[in-house]
Amino acid sequence: MALTKVSYGVITADASSADLNIDANTLFVDSSANRVGIGTQTPSHKLSVSSGDSNDARITVRTGDSNAGAYFQSRSGTDGYYGLELLHQGTEKWFIGGYGANRLGFWCGAKTTASNEKMSLTTGGDFGIGTTAPSHRLHISGDTNDRARVRVHNSASGQASLDLENSEGYFRLF
Repeated sequence: MALTKVSYGVITADASSADLNIDANTLFVDSSANRVGIGTQTPSHKLSVSSGDSNDARITVRTGDSNAGAYFQSRSGTDGYYGLELLHQGTEKWFIGGYGANRLGFWCGAKTTASNEKMSLTTGGDFGIGTTAPSHRLHISGDTNDRARVRVHNSASGQASLDLENSEGYFRLF
């Protein structure tokens, strides 16, 4: 089917540019650059999504019964969550992303519950388990003796060890 120029209220197509615009930029196809825009008439990548809202943009993938799904969410400014959220049975189970601008967090459960953040990676490269403010390359923090231990386990025959090394040598724990 060839279109020369169509304009039916919310759908417009122009054969001179071969672009397609549905509902005033709800869906825009830039055929010359092979790009699609949702919420924008100027897609800058193969798929560009703009919420039109200065605070929140979200891409959602969910099952038909809404029991499982994933969200990619972004927010502008220095505060607000941005990242990937995974759901099961309609409940937020995992979130990998950030809040603010200085670190990447890993949440088990709702991201809005502070105690659900289990791991954190700072922009300086410090990684924390059990802390949201790691101060070393590997920083493990626990609320009891059992929660702050590191376990090295070899399920096959042979040794399991933990090696600590610097420029002067190493120390091995068996």
